[in-house]
Amino acid sequence: MVIVRKGMVHLLLIAGAIIMVTPFLWMVTTSLKTYLESMQIPPTIWPETWRFDNFARVFESADFLRYYANTIFVTVLRTGAQLFLCSMAAYAFARLNFPFKNTLFLLMLSVLMVPMQVILIPNYALLAQLGWIDTFYALIVPGMFSAFGVFLLRQFFMGIPKELDEAAIMDGCT
Repeated sequence: MVIVRKGMVHLLLIAGAIIMVTPFLWMVTTSLKTYLESMQIPPTIWPETWRFDNFARVFESADFLRYYANTIFVTVLRTGAQLFLCSMAAYAFARLNFPFKNTLFLLMLSVLMVPMQVILIPNYALLAQLGWIDTFYALIVPGMFSAFGVFLLRQFFMGIPKELDEAAIMDGCT
């Protein structure tokens, strides 16, 4: 019975792995086809003519190093700012006592219930008024704060015993 159950679990995992890997394999094989082969109906799985020069042509026609550097720049700044701001807000909600703390936390969590599509156009209008369209500011600043990040870090900070804070203060931490 246990062997049959393990076999079923393994079959399920193998089927899931095949489902997950198939789009990636399709992408790789399509990238090695000619344009006409990639648009052919019905589609073919394997290319008739393997075109490895497709990759060289893409790197010649587009400045991928610049695109990659832009991606790294935006990602590092946005992630760093989000870690900094969210950790400060989460620490305040987890450890400090101030008026309306729970009400403010619930209001902040209510932001998670608003779909992104609802604020997309107002966000664009605001960025246009600021003159940030086609700038890095438009990619970095709106994502610097995350209600989910604050919630996640708050839960983590609440799991740390307050005695550690007291011990750190006794040891000279400020």
